[in-house]
Amino acid sequence: MILEKLSKANPKLNKPIASLIADIYVISDLNIQERATKLLLKIGSEKDAVLSEKLASYVSFMQGSIKTSLSKFLSEEDLLVDESSLKHYHYNNQKVKVLVEEVEIPKVWNDILFLIGRFISSDDVIDSEILVNVFIAQRHLFPSDYTKQLQPYLKQLENNYFTSILKTYVRSLLVNKIPNKDFVYKVNDKELITLNTLKLIKPLIQKALQKNSEGSQLPLLSFPTHKPYWVEPKTLLERIIQYQTAKETIDKVDLSIAISRMPRENVEEAIPLLEKLHTEMKDLMSYSLGVSNELKVNSSSVLSKLFQKVAGPNQDSEKLALWAVAAEELIFQMKPLKNLKKQL
Repeated sequence: MILEKLSKANPKLNKPIASLIADIYVISDLNIQERATKLLLKIGSEKDAVLSEKLASYVSFMQGSIKTSLSKFLSEEDLLVDESSLKHYHYNNQKVKVLVEEVEIPKVWNDILFLIGRFISSDDVIDSEILVNVFIAQRHLFPSDYTKQLQPYLKQLENNYFTSILKTYVRSLLVNKIPNKDFVYKVNDKELITLNTLKLIKPLIQKALQKNSEGSQLPLLSFPTHKPYWVEPKTLLERIIQYQTAKETIDKVDLSIAISRMPRENVEEAIPLLEKLHTEMKDLMSYSLGVSNELKVNSSSVLSKLFQKVAGPNQDSEKLALWAVAAEELIFQMKPLKNLKKQL
């Protein structure tokens, strides 16, 4: 700084130099003000009334802790914080609704054709999940010549490489299902990265294939009802009841994902359905919905399997990781809704 060099060369000029430096505070730049303050503290005199008056006029422009650093030049009145000029922050807890845009399920064959084309060209995760659901619950929409109609897409899929692990699994599903929609194949992912957290779609693909094998058309519990991935509470309970009625085994991975995707929204509509659930499931879903505070865990319950430490060479690390996600939702995100307990 030129003024600093001038001050060192001629200390007698310190007073007018200090007065000039004071004008720098009109610039609302913390870095510049800090440099000016450093020099002013060296050469300025607290007895200089002109300097003090000038600095007082610039107090409102001072950044950070500059005003405190210059306290010896300022009066107590200047150092006081003008609360009228401050903006007070008031926390306003507004819950944003997420169950807004419903997932559109294909109603006719042309919708499925369009969906497959969209899946190839886009990176929207919901397209992949809708396709998996198509091969579970909507195979009846396929015409007799579906294989011929899907040949152009099959060629694109065979010649395409997706960087997304999710799309790679669904691509494999399509390549195997286009020739025969009822074909049940073994998922081969040896060439994919071994990081299990990137393979969250794998157990769902396996469950979909199991449903094909068993002739089940019930959707996955975790299949989204609203974009981008939400599962409406009432719909989830309705699906669980359908599984109970059909005596179809509920996949714990599928259930854990469904719980983690279920927002605490429109809960009132789901509460009456709790009475239709089996005791163990009712306890779990009551806690998940925030209706109950009690975490009921016994040696053979679903929750014990959720929280227990799985050991041994045959442990399913993918399921363990997914249950950990569900546990995190249950422990950290679910808050009791006291006003809803009365409805039980």
